Amino acid sequence: DKLVLPIDRIAENEQVIPHLEKTMERNIGHSGASNNYTRSMLKAFVKAGDSEYVTLMKRIPCALSKPLYSKVNLRSSIGDVLKGTSVIEFPTIEVVLKEDLEHFPLVIKEM
Repeated sequence: DKLVLPIDRIAENEQVIPHLEKTMERNIGHSGASNNYTRSMLKAFVKAGDSEYVTLMKRIPCALSKPLYSKVNLRSSIGDVLKGTSVIEFPTIEVVLKEDLEHFPLVIKEM
């Protein structure tokens, strides 16, 4: 499972983590049939704690059948996270439980 939440208006020099935390808190409290799955997922992620999930960004361009992902350091600024990456419209950071990481192949970067 993965969780994708929209995070609006992050300044280039701001860290991602406070925005992610605010978005998670805001969405846990929302009710309605369309939000039940999202709320259930959010509760699982919050219960697991930040040591049990990984944040990823899909590499663009990539094949739909074989996407590749890069890990995202939430303590970095959004400018640093996006440096050297291609983004179409809005950057999407995907939150994945570590136990599901095998379903999200990572890009191997040359040093």
